[in-house]
Amino acid sequence: MGTPQCLEKMPPCKLNIHICQTICYAWRMSAKKSAQSAKKPKPEKLTLHSTEAAFNEVKPALDALAPSAIRQPNLNLQEGALVALVAYRLLDTPANRAIVDALGKAGVVNVDLVSNLGMVARAAWFVRHKLDLSEVVHSEAALSGQLVTDALETRKRMLRVLSYHLDTDAGAQSILAGIRAGAGHVDLANDLIALADMYEDHDEEIRGDKKNHRASDVSDARKLADGIIDTLGGAATSESQEWRGYQARAFTLLEKHHEEARRVGRFLYWYDGGDELFPTMFSAVRARPAKKAAEGGEGTAEEESGGET
Repeated sequence: MGTPQCLEKMPPCKLNIHICQTICYAWRMSAKKSAQSAKKPKPEKLTLHSTEAAFNEVKPALDALAPSAIRQPNLNLQEGALVALVAYRLLDTPANRAIVDALGKAGVVNVDLVSNLGMVARAAWFVRHKLDLSEVVHSEAALSGQLVTDALETRKRMLRVLSYHLDTDAGAQSILAGIRAGAGHVDLANDLIALADMYEDHDEEIRGDKKNHRASDVSDARKLADGIIDTLGGAATSESQEWRGYQARAFTLLEKHHEEARRVGRFLYWYDGGDELFPTMFSAVRARPAKKAAEGGEGTAEEESGGET
């Protein structure tokens, strides 16, 4: 049996021929439908009732997450939830649901992750809402001046290294612009986590920088971020500590669901701006303030002056 002709025009299929045929059929269906529905839907109007109901539904899954799997959020969870809801609504049409089901039967898509994204996103929005309400006392005053100074210096140096060595990487520069636009101590912790991730992803490109790169940067950034988060958490009430814990769990689960939806969405809208319609939560959230910053020439010459190799 030969390879379906349409596979020559679609994203590469490296699976067996029967699965490829199923994917080919799904892709043909999406090619006909995507041009009519490639525009981003209007933002969903969230209510406390609907988001609380979603949280109660998702709570068992949040509680079941292994501690070793839980990740601290590197973005505002409510804004990330809104990004995820856009992805969910793009896929939540009769035509796209049929395609996702076909791909699920072929064993190449986790249908549950895609179909439950909306509920998980609403639950995540509610978690951040409850955390904000519980933090009545502003706790940023509890941070030591030395911790903030060390964090800011580490952030500045890591930005300088990445900006210089990844100057031709448009995707990386977009993320860095978002990091520069961050403000406040919570954003500072999130920035350090994101920069540590980028250091690990681009280790080969930056490790030779003898001026600004330090071998301990990744571990230092994560320790400083943990110090900020722990200090803010320690100054909080028991209620806010509980919701801060749920925030990390909700982010972990939301990211898992959203990444599967992104994978499917970019495939279905391959020729209709899939990458733009299904960005990562981090890039979408941080690009909002970064866009204004870019228009105003945000970013210092010192950060972008680079290192020496």
